[in-house]
Amino acid sequence: NKLGICHQRLGDLGAARKAYRMAVELRPEYAEAWNNLGTLDHVAQDYEGAIRAYEKSVTLDATDPVVFMNLGQAWLALDDVEQTVTAWSQAQRLDSTILTSGVGDSVLAGQLDPARKYFIYAKLVAADGDVDRALELLGVAREHGFRDFETVERDPDFASVVQDPRWTGWAR
Repeated sequence: NKLGICHQRLGDLGAARKAYRMAVELRPEYAEAWNNLGTLDHVAQDYEGAIRAYEKSVTLDATDPVVFMNLGQAWLALDDVEQTVTAWSQAQRLDSTILTSGVGDSVLAGQLDPARKYFIYAKLVAADGDVDRALELLGVAREHGFRDFETVERDPDFASVVQDPRWTGWAR
């Protein structure tokens, strides 16, 4: 697995895949190696393959928030917001800072639409009742081009946000 990480960082994805495959052949319960295989599929835009590998990883070890973050990113690439929210909710339960720390984006940075990503982050924190943080994240989404504020106003997860006096006129 460590050799695979080295190859991946050097850009030799074929050698990285071979090393990760060897790791899971030697130790099929090695969750990190399954996650790393998922990142290779994700980078190759094989999102179904990435999801299978990430799900294998979380089946083996459901305590790593980065894997749930990766899983959510793969679901988002397939436009499945519900599955994205499910995965990212679990990531957030495991690490309350992961959504905005950038840790979960390390392998896949630049592949996600930041407006959509921050909208979903805002949805998750709004559902948990953190209006201040939700407004902040919606602001970041807006800076990246998010403009679908009617969706925010219709979404029950944002009920406390749209009832907040700061929301009035904010989105326009």
